[in-house]
Amino acid sequence: MPHSHFKSYSSYDQYSEFHAWWRLASVKGIGVVTLNTIYEALEGTSLHTASNEELRRIGLSEAHLKSFLQPHSKTQKLWHQVVDWLKLPSNGILLKSDDLYPKSLKQLPDAPIYLFYRGDLSILSTPCIAMVGSRNTTHYGEQHAIQVAKELSLQGVTIVSGLAVGVDGHAHRGALSSGISGSTIAVLGSGLDRIYPKRHETLATQIVQQGGLLLSEHMPSTPPKAEHFPQRNRIVSGLSIGTVVIEAAVNSGSLITARLAAEQGREVFALPGVVNNSLSRGCHYLIKEGAALIENAEDIVRHLQETSLLADAIKFSLEVEGGDESVVRDDLTKDEKVLMEALDYVPVAMDMLIVRTGFDVAYISQLLLMLELKGAVQQSQGGYLKC
Repeated sequence: MPHSHFKSYSSYDQYSEFHAWWRLASVKGIGVVTLNTIYEALEGTSLHTASNEELRRIGLSEAHLKSFLQPHSKTQKLWHQVVDWLKLPSNGILLKSDDLYPKSLKQLPDAPIYLFYRGDLSILSTPCIAMVGSRNTTHYGEQHAIQVAKELSLQGVTIVSGLAVGVDGHAHRGALSSGISGSTIAVLGSGLDRIYPKRHETLATQIVQQGGLLLSEHMPSTPPKAEHFPQRNRIVSGLSIGTVVIEAAVNSGSLITARLAAEQGREVFALPGVVNNSLSRGCHYLIKEGAALIENAEDIVRHLQETSLLADAIKFSLEVEGGDESVVRDDLTKDEKVLMEALDYVPVAMDMLIVRTGFDVAYISQLLLMLELKGAVQQSQGGYLKC
């Protein structure tokens, strides 16, 4: 196959190198940490040109060597699927040995040996900030995720997130709304032809169309699996000089990403929230443990410009008991639940409730009275808010 189908490659040797790493990664019993150990042991030598003696010297057993040299028929079939996928526009492979592979990610002991991509690789050379948080954001969280991402993009910072619903999606959209080409990178926990969640297929397309980038360590046709998402999070934080957490429960995956960022020596930022909102507890916990409190994008930029502190000084034990991200009530009617979704933990004015629900003033007033009686909402200066 001509190497022109592999956009990041300039020679047939690079195509052969990827094929060699693909075969080795397919050997049973060889994981990503072992692959990195072998990569370091090669000391710049190409895997596809290494002799059998060299491969034994760096630690391959006879069984591993046999599987590497004589791939299973299933492995060969999967390889043809990869080749077919690479023929499509904007698709490509980035090897750890390639010049465009980010140095910040390369230094991790579990760095992906190769990444599938769709889009423009050049944005990997820009400063990146990860943004993560709850999938069930409040209006407060949504507003700040969009605004912070947009403002950072206008400052020349690329937003990295995981394309999930909630904060991830809001962060990607906020970056795109800046109008800056190549403003965001989405890291997936599935193959790039299996966009998850499905509702974000259009968003993924917009990211590529506006000069952004989709990344995954999983081959095409790989479905999303629960174990893929913690693995994805190390890439999200590893690509970035800092991670921003916007709304998160104390037992959430977002705090795991923050811990990974700290362990990787990156900065950690957290947006504070209302104390009676369970989604504020994770951010408040991070702030107590040493994360930088931020109110806007300016705080992040200023901190990165002024501080020389290492994020690994922040210790995250995550040994904090926490409940679910939200309390589910079964004593509300369908329309009461709609109104509760429109409310927030900060006062929301009546005109905004009309816009968010589509209900008229009289009906909203009736619903608010019932919700007050049930102890679900309270009136405050400036509007109504959740209890």
